[in-house]
Parts: sequence; C-alpha cells; structure tokens
Amino acid sequence: MRMKTLLAAAAIAAFSGSAFAQTTGATGANQGGSLAGAEQHWSTETESRLYSEHEDVMRGFFIDDAWTALVTEEEFTTTWSALAVEDQDQIRAACDELELNPGAEYQQVTVDLCTRVGAI
Repeated sequence: MRMKTLLAAAAIAAFSGSAFAQTTGATGANQGGSLAGAEQHWSTETESRLYSEHEDVMRGFFIDDAWTALVTEEEFTTTWSALAVEDQDQIRAACDELELNPGAEYQQVTVDLCTRVGAI
C-alpha cells in the first residue's frame, strides 16, 4: 500500500505540469490560519475538499497561514503520531481518493503531503 501511494504520488507529480514554488518567511508549526483565505489556490474540488473536511487536523502539517508549505519531516511525523487513528484513516482515504484521479493537476504541497502520509 505504501509503495502504491508513493508510485501514485510520483505519477501525479510527473503528470501535473509545473510545480509551484513554495517559499515562506514563517517558522514553526502553523498555530492558526483558516482555509478561508487559502481555498482559492487548490486546483481541484477533490483537493479543496481534502483540506476543508479535515481543516482542524491538517492545520498542524503547515508552517504558514496560506497552507502552502509543510512542516519538517520530523514535525510532520510528530503531528501525525498525535492524531487519532480515525483522523489518520480519514486523511489516508482522502489521499487514496486523490490517487484515483492522477490526471488532475494538484498543488505540489498536496502531492508532498500525500507522499509523506504514504511513507508513514
């Protein structure tokens, strides 16, 4: 399953066209930031739904309020481990749903997030 997730993420990255540069001056884990101002940058309805349906648990994976950059791998693993198993399962299912639509152009941060989820 992990290999399938990694291969699908690689395929998504390969076929998604241009990657978006992600720079931020923020440091540390995101403590607030709502999706209200970030929703417009999701490429597909599926991608937007991934974040909006899991906003409370997803917030800890990003270092900026615009939800464009992930925390370090160590912080990601720590945040993931702190989630309830039900939340982990929901995020895995959402990433699996993204994999079913490999032709869609997802934001690079989403590809990276699902790749990290698949590697855990």
